[in-house]
Amino acid sequence: MLFNFWGIAAVDTTPAGLEFVSEESRVMLTEGNSTPLLKPPVDEYLKFSIGGNRVVGNFRKKGEHNRINHAQGEWLSPHSFLGGQPSYAFFNEEQDDGQDLYVARRWDGELIFQMPYYYAERYLAPTAIALGNQQQWAVYDLAGTKLEEITGVDRSERRWRPRFTDGLFFFRTTEEPIYQVYDVAQRAFAGSISVVDGLVGVLALPSGGTLLVDAEGVKLLGASAGSALRTVHRFDQPLDADGNDFLGWHDGTRACMAFTGWLQPQVLLAIPLSGVGHAGPVPVQAEELRWDTPWEITNQCGLVDGLNYLALRRKDLLAESALLMWRPDEPLTHALLEPHLSPVVRVTQPPSPKKGKHGYRIEIEDASSTNRAVRSAAFELGRLLSESCSGPYNNAQVIPDRQFDGQFYIDITCAAEPDALERGYLADYIQYFRHWGGLSPAGSRAALADPVITWNTVGP
Repeated sequence: MLFNFWGIAAVDTTPAGLEFVSEESRVMLTEGNSTPLLKPPVDEYLKFSIGGNRVVGNFRKKGEHNRINHAQGEWLSPHSFLGGQPSYAFFNEEQDDGQDLYVARRWDGELIFQMPYYYAERYLAPTAIALGNQQQWAVYDLAGTKLEEITGVDRSERRWRPRFTDGLFFFRTTEEPIYQVYDVAQRAFAGSISVVDGLVGVLALPSGGTLLVDAEGVKLLGASAGSALRTVHRFDQPLDADGNDFLGWHDGTRACMAFTGWLQPQVLLAIPLSGVGHAGPVPVQAEELRWDTPWEITNQCGLVDGLNYLALRRKDLLAESALLMWRPDEPLTHALLEPHLSPVVRVTQPPSPKKGKHGYRIEIEDASSTNRAVRSAAFELGRLLSESCSGPYNNAQVIPDRQFDGQFYIDITCAAEPDALERGYLADYIQYFRHWGGLSPAGSRAALADPVITWNTVGP
């Protein structure tokens, strides 16, 4: 199921249900309901959660404290939260003298260690921290002691970047696609692996093995870091190790992997966990879902409350987002990409008072859900803005409609009166893209006008 909404920032499981929260809107999936609902936005949002520890931010108070919740209470930190593990939280803290430090603290706020800050990529494992920039990396223990220093190849492309799981760190140190494997538990390098072109991503499995993705396919590294690789899935066409971002997780049934690249199809791959550990040369039967437009994969994914989710955004229009959601036992078919919209959606082009121009009329009929009707209208607004407006928030290389006069007419027929959120949602949507997104009709001096919205209420 594809469920569209406006913006995305955080995912949280609350007593009321599963929430997807952004500054502009909120989506909630409550127990017993098969589809989510739009809800009014909230000030606070979940930044991070692990082992009962939570970091909560506030949309309305820019630059204010993070609220840190832990088993014994809570405390406030004014510093940049960088991530954490069950035993520690990691910050960039500015001192009174202006010096920046990396600081590890227990979740109750007690200092563990601190070290001079430098701008670095990082990976936070339960018992080690990796910090580095391009070719120079270091591994630290949780006392702040440097365990290893690694000099790699001075390249910025993805294929030369290190890859990490909580138990194994993979560093490329030569021009050849060979990675040194650092075993976090052993605090030592435990061998090396050779792949095709470069590592696109790695994913630790609950069985103890690790799935590695290179240009050729998906390969299994056994529980021993020095074991031989076994191919479990081979791509029909080689994957561009430089042109693809990678997201990976497992849902108890399958290992899920998402790939997104510039000017490339979006790919969602699922490999049965039951077959990955079997010996033998025969690749595991995987499911693959590919699509081009209009939605591309972003950087949020996982399993929450028994439901897989993958965050998407409209490829051309920044801040117009969607969630792809499916159960662990649900097959990956193009039916998942069908948007959850009202049964009747019509879009026409009424003539404009301006010669040669036109507006857009969106007509929605939904006898069961006012909430869905509003979201269906927003779905069409996003599409039409990307096809007819130019500005910083539209990435479209070509805008096909240059005759739009900036006026939307929206007629919604539904079974119930809209509440305050539903009544204001579409007007706020247009205002956001006009003000923050800088959008205006392409090929025209006109501005985006406030939409003219007509509500019609009929019995079910």
